[in-house]
Order: sequence, then C-alpha cells, then structure tokens
Amino acid sequence: MSNEHKVAVLMGGFSSERDISLKSGQAIWKALKRKNINAVLFDPKFRPLTQLIDEKITRVFVALHGTFGEDGHVQGILEYLRIPFTGSGLASSALAMDKIQAKRIFKSVGLRTPGFLTLKGNERIDITRNINIFPAILKPNSEGSSLGVEKVEKPEDLEQARRKVIEFGEKMLLEKFVSGREFTCAVLQLGLSEAPVPLPIVEVIAPDGNYNFHNKYEGDKTKYICPPKIPLDVIRSIEESSVKAFKTLGCRHWARVDFIWDENGEPEILELNTVPGMTEKSLVPMAASKDGILFDDLVLKILNNASLETRFYNAH
Repeated sequence: MSNEHKVAVLMGGFSSERDISLKSGQAIWKALKRKNINAVLFDPKFRPLTQLIDEKITRVFVALHGTFGEDGHVQGILEYLRIPFTGSGLASSALAMDKIQAKRIFKSVGLRTPGFLTLKGNERIDITRNINIFPAILKPNSEGSSLGVEKVEKPEDLEQARRKVIEFGEKMLLEKFVSGREFTCAVLQLGLSEAPVPLPIVEVIAPDGNYNFHNKYEGDKTKYICPPKIPLDVIRSIEESSVKAFKTLGCRHWARVDFIWDENGEPEILELNTVPGMTEKSLVPMAASKDGILFDDLVLKILNNASLETRFYNAH
C-alpha cells in the first residue's frame, strides 16, 4: 500500500462488544504502524463518520464488533461516503448478524445447523409442539461474543431465561442445544477475483464446555488446539461448509465460522462472524499463524483488500 493512503481503524462504537472492539482496534492499529502505514484510531461513539472525509481518510479497517459495526450500518455509511473498507458489505453483514435469517439461508442450501425457533418479546410458543428442542440455548438474535446467552434445560425454565436475554433485544433465537466439540474455521479471500480459502481449524475447549464471554476474553482456562485431532472427513466437512457459508451470504475479505460436532454425523454451523476478533486471544490470528501468516502481515493483507461494493455513484 502506497504512503499517500491514510487509514482509519474503526473501533469501539456503541455495542455491548465495545471493550473487545477497542482491543481489536488497538492491535490492528499497532500492526499497521509497524508496517509504516499512516493509520489513525477512530471511535464513532465520539465522532461522526463524516469526519473521515474531513481527515482525508482513503481506507477504513472495520474493527467494530456487534451492533452498528457488524450489522451493515457502518458499511452502508462508508459506501455512501465512498471510502473503501475491509470486510463484508452492507447486505451480507446484515444477514450474518441476523442469526435467524442466516440459519434459514444455511438450511436452504443444505448446510447443517441446529434446529431452532424464533421468539419475539413476550410472545408465547406452543411448548407441547416444540418439546424436542429442549435442552436449548436462548440467545439474542443480533449480538456476538456470547453475550446474553442462556441455557434452557426444560420448558419451565424458558421464561426466566427470556427475562435475562430480552435485555439484549426483543428478537431471540431458541436453538437446540448440541453437546459436542466446538470448532472455528476462518476464511480468507485475498482479492475479489480470488477464491475464498479456509485457514487451519481451531478447536475450542472451554471449562465445563461453557465458551461464554468470560471464558472467551477474561479467563485463562479455555484451551485452543490448532489443528485439532479429528478425522480427515470432518476437517474437509468443516472447511467446505465454511467456504460455502461465506459464499452463500455473499461475504468478502475475511470471516470466521463457528461449529459444533457431537462426533456423530456432520459438524453443524452455529454462526458466521464477519468482523472476527483481532485481540491477542483471537482465533483468526491463531489460525493464520499456523499457515505461516504473521499477525502484522494478516492485518496488511486484509487492509489491502479494502474496497467498495457498489460502483454506480460518482466519485467525490
């Protein structure tokens, strides 16, 4: 990337994942500085995005997790401002963030994902008709980092769980609980004419199988194994499903797909993240390093793909 470019690392923002986003943004910014890129930190919580124009920003690295940053909002604004950015565009960001819609799309193309129901606010569901979904996981439809996730062992526990989860949004996903091994597979697309490729798979082994916010970011008892000891056909299934999910949602540049596998049958997709974490504990850098891609090089490769999706506006 030439020196005339000025890069803004978007971080922080408004979501409940703000603190993680700040860590991701700092790590990315430091990597760019080490690569002699003219980069600045930019937190849209405190500054309107129109100031990107005032600062003559020519590229944006999106490190905003969760609401506003990962749901298509900021992507739409950057398209309007005509500033090329990293990661998926407006539509695919919005689809991936909407867990329910993403799961419907995955199922429609034959990708496996645990059974689910949609809940809105205090809406009642017919428990007798849906008894097989329990035990289940109740989660907000549009949050990440395992925030607001509650396990519901039996139908009578649903209301108590709902009262906790509703704090993160009216729309909730009730997903059948699958007990098994957890894996994640990052996908990189280095150039829009290039085919997306999977990075080495990471197995996540959390204390008591509970990969919650604390065990992701605050505790030190979660183990990560890359590559995991699993049969070759399971590796191929995860890699192929990851790339297919990436393409099906229309993603670009990079993403991370999370799986559960009960060691019977095929691994099942839990969700796809279009702005994965980039902290020192994050899984995409861990996988990339196994492929010989150092953190700073990974950041630069993603930045070099910064682009706009739509072509029909006049330039500034």
